[in-house]
Amino acid sequence: MTNKLFPVSLSYMFRYKGPLPFDVFIERHPGKFTRIHRQHEMYDPEQLSHFEVKGGELFVDEGQLPEFNSFLSSLLEQSLVSSEKLESSEATEIMALGLDLTFQAIINQTDVLNDNLKNANLYVKSCLNLLSQDSSNGIDIYLAIAQDASLLKHSFHVMLLSLAIAQKSGYTTEKVLAPIGVGAFLHDIGHSRIDQDILLKQRLTPKEWDIIKDHPHLGLKMIDHFEGLSHEVRSIILQHHEYCNGRGYPNRLTQTQIFPPARLVAVADVFSSLTMKTHYRSVFYSPRDAINIMKTDLGHFDPLYLDSLQQVFVKPKKKIAS
Repeated sequence: MTNKLFPVSLSYMFRYKGPLPFDVFIERHPGKFTRIHRQHEMYDPEQLSHFEVKGGELFVDEGQLPEFNSFLSSLLEQSLVSSEKLESSEATEIMALGLDLTFQAIINQTDVLNDNLKNANLYVKSCLNLLSQDSSNGIDIYLAIAQDASLLKHSFHVMLLSLAIAQKSGYTTEKVLAPIGVGAFLHDIGHSRIDQDILLKQRLTPKEWDIIKDHPHLGLKMIDHFEGLSHEVRSIILQHHEYCNGRGYPNRLTQTQIFPPARLVAVADVFSSLTMKTHYRSVFYSPRDAINIMKTDLGHFDPLYLDSLQQVFVKPKKKIAS
């Protein structure tokens, strides 16, 4: 085989109605693969179960990952409109893999960029669906996708935080929430166009800091040709480092000039950075301490969204009865 193979778990695929849009392989011997299912044919559940039960991995050709990602999004879409719902653990596993594939495809500027934007929208809607069922599902989703301190992990984290803040701030409709989720998911996409050596440095020169501060423009340029990309998503990508007091970047906007969804994601972005261990900060804070730090930065953050964040993470202390 000329293409690389991508390991997958298809334990949830038996809910899929229709022929699989990709080939499936097994590794019979180290480096020797055999196709056990042909693309666009109906699958044999017993055959695939047999290989997984025996402990063998299943593989998809990397050249067919767009088809595989479409398959994942179709599973979630079926679940959203069908009476036969996916278990939350199944939906979480699908979203974790699908968001990963979508994020990498957008970074790599594949030929199916608009399809990947649609997938991102669908995964955000599925996330909202799980959060509406039980807010603790958000923790399960985060744990499933937060395996390292990568850009991908941070993007997932900010997406979940932004949705939680938005809901606590009174936003209830999918029409409002979905663009916030997608914008948060893509907010730092411009980092993928910056030299990783610079991103990994703990101390930056003024010139290097100027390069970092250009990532909102780089991110907007990457997705500018997406069809149907909302103004909210574009504003989040460009403005998520603007501060209400005018001391942010790249355009030093003030509160009334910053689009509200961007002010919201700015809160989630900084909170995520403060509460995660990263390559440039070995010290990280508890949610309560992180919020207190953010509150000392007077004028930086929109107080509405900062208060909503506090309501999500910091429970009020119980009064002692006299």
